[in-house]
Amino acid sequence: MLFVDFPDAPATESTSALYNALVPAAQTWFSASSYGRMSLTVKPVDAWLRLPRSSTTYISNAHPSFDLQRELLQDAVNAADPTVDFAGYQLLYVVASWPSGVDYSPGFTPVSSAFGVSADGNTLLNGSVLGGDIRDAYPGAAAATLAHETIHTFGLPDLWHFGNTYPSSMDFVGGWSLMSSKVNFPGLLAWERLQLGWLDLSEIACITTPEQKDVVLEPLEEPGGTKAAIVQTSPTTFVVAEVREPKAEDGRVCDTGVVIYRVDARVEDGMGALRVQPAVPDDGSQAVINCSLYYRAAYRPDRVSTFVTADGHVRFEVLAQLPTGFQVRVTCSAPACAGAPPPPPAKPKCLVPNVVGRLLATAKGRIGRAHCLVGAVTHRPSAKSKANRVLRESPTAGKRLKYHARVRLLVGRHRG
Repeated sequence: MLFVDFPDAPATESTSALYNALVPAAQTWFSASSYGRMSLTVKPVDAWLRLPRSSTTYISNAHPSFDLQRELLQDAVNAADPTVDFAGYQLLYVVASWPSGVDYSPGFTPVSSAFGVSADGNTLLNGSVLGGDIRDAYPGAAAATLAHETIHTFGLPDLWHFGNTYPSSMDFVGGWSLMSSKVNFPGLLAWERLQLGWLDLSEIACITTPEQKDVVLEPLEEPGGTKAAIVQTSPTTFVVAEVREPKAEDGRVCDTGVVIYRVDARVEDGMGALRVQPAVPDDGSQAVINCSLYYRAAYRPDRVSTFVTADGHVRFEVLAQLPTGFQVRVTCSAPACAGAPPPPPAKPKCLVPNVVGRLLATAKGRIGRAHCLVGAVTHRPSAKSKANRVLRESPTAGKRLKYHARVRLLVGRHRG
C-alpha cells in the first residue's frame, strides 16, 4: 500500500491513520465472509510519496480513464521503487491525498499483462486507486471501499444500478451485498460466495427438475449447514433463497429472515443481473444511510412468508423459524424446471485494441477483429505524417465491453 500526494495537493493526513481506517476492518470482513478461506495481508509504505504531476491530470470522476489510472499507479510504483522491492506482490493499493483531483476509487483489473504496472520483474494486474470517497461520512467507508474494489479484482461485477444516483443506485440489490451498497458494509450474497469458492456445492440445495423440497437454510454469516436454495429456471436464470441476520460481516444489515433474489446471467454489469425480491416495501422507518434500500426484504412466518414468481412456476414458502435457521418449502413446476435447451453460444466481449497511430483502414480491421464496431469517425487538422491516422480512440485501449460495442475515432487530416 502506497500513499501519494501531488504538487497541487500536499498531504495533510497521517498514513498510519489512513491504514487503520482502510485495512483492519477489511481484513476482518474478508475472513468472516470467506469462512476463513481468504486472508488479506497488506504491507504499507509508511510515508507520503510525491508524484510528478498535478492531481488533476490523473483519474477522476470527470475523467474516468483507464490510461490515467494506470499512469497514476505506475508513477506511484516508480516513486517507491528505490526503497521497495515489488517482487512477489499480488495487489497494489495506492492511496491519494485529499483534497485532490483524485476523487473516487476505481479498481484496477487490466485485461492482460500488457496493460499492467511493472517493477522489479513483477507485473501487477490487480489493485485499486483509493481516492476521496474513502473519506465519505458513513461508518467504515474506507474499509468498505477497499473490500469492494478488491472483490472486483477477483472477477465479481458491480450490482449497483449504473446511471442512477444515490440512493436509487442501490435499487437492484439494496443493502444485501457489498457490490451493491457500501453504506451498511454488508457481506456478499450466497451466489457471489459460491462464485468465489467461499461456499461449496455441498452447501447448496439445487432444484433443477419439477419437485417440491423442504430445506432448512442456516444463516449465511455462520459456517456449515445449507446456505442457499437455488432453483434453475433456464440455462441462464435462477431464483435464490438464503438466510441473513445482523451479525458478523452482516452486523449492519437491518432485517432478519429469508432473502430471495433472481439471477439472470445474460445481463450486463450494472443493469440488474441480480435483483432482490423484497417481502414488503421499505416504509421510511429506517435511514437509508444506515440500512441502504430493501431493509424489509426478508420473508418470515410472522411477515410475508411466501414468494411466487410471476409465472407461478417457482414458489418459496417459509414454514418456520427454527433455532438453527428457517425451514423453507421450495416448489418448482414445469416448464420452469423441466430442463431447457442449451443456451446460445456466448458472444465474445469487445476488447478495445490499441489503434492510435494506425492508418484508418488498418484501425477499422483491428477493431472488427476485436469483436467491436467502428463508431463515429471525426477528423482534426494534423501534420502530414499523421494524415489519415488515428489520433485518439474512445473508449481507450484495453477496455472490455459488450459484443459489438462501438469505438469512436479521431483521425488526422492534412491540408497541404
